[in-house]
Amino acid sequence: RHLTLSRHFLFALIGLFLYRASPGIGPGLSWFYTGKLGFDAQFLGQLSLVANVISTVALVFLAKVISEGNFVKSLAWIAGLAIILSIPDILVFHNVWNTQEIARQVVLVDSSLIAPISSLSMIPLGIIVARAAPAEQRAVYISLTASLMNLALVAGDVGTQLLNQIYPVTRE
Repeated sequence: RHLTLSRHFLFALIGLFLYRASPGIGPGLSWFYTGKLGFDAQFLGQLSLVANVISTVALVFLAKVISEGNFVKSLAWIAGLAIILSIPDILVFHNVWNTQEIARQVVLVDSSLIAPISSLSMIPLGIIVARAAPAEQRAVYISLTASLMNLALVAGDVGTQLLNQIYPVTRE
């Protein structure tokens, strides 16, 4: 039996692929935190821990809300939130907060808020697979979409590298 993809499923995959393939900040932000702002490795480790815990908690509490809502609205909401939550990092980069302690607090709060965004973006994908895949082909659909999302992450890394070549970010 052939794999059949509905138009709805294809558009959902394309939307999620484009969202996941968008370039990220790359290592430049960590370099900026340690070099320019003087954050230590312990603080960056705590930042990572807080982000991971909050991502897990957000997945548990928001999965049902996202899964019962409209796919397009959910993805648009997640993308819009990610854009809005990147503003504090831009303001820290432009030295809006001139003390290290205020910058630490801004970065901690911002990282805590933006952490679940990437994880939450995968919930609509699971919903689409569950709704669109025929029962006998669900494993194939899941494999296909997981592979596609891995390609999207690689595309995002390549895009980040290209942007870093255009707008170089160094440790200096």
